[in-house]
Amino acid sequence: MNPNTNPGTSDAAEIIDLEFGDDPAYQELRAQERAKSQAAQAIYDARRAAGLTVWSLPQAPRLQD
Repeated sequence: MNPNTNPGTSDAAEIIDLEFGDDPAYQELRAQERAKSQAAQAIYDARRAAGLTVWSLPQAPRLQD
């Protein structure tokens, strides 16, 4: 970590953002991971709304990964 940076937080995500936030490669990777996370959450929410559990879908593709 940059010794001139005083993050003032113990939140790892905030510290990483402070350290790498200006790096375009980091921004792209972060955007990709956020999209994957949002897709997984949408699948989870739909499954829950349908009353299904992971165990009731043993043959389903692993879409939440």
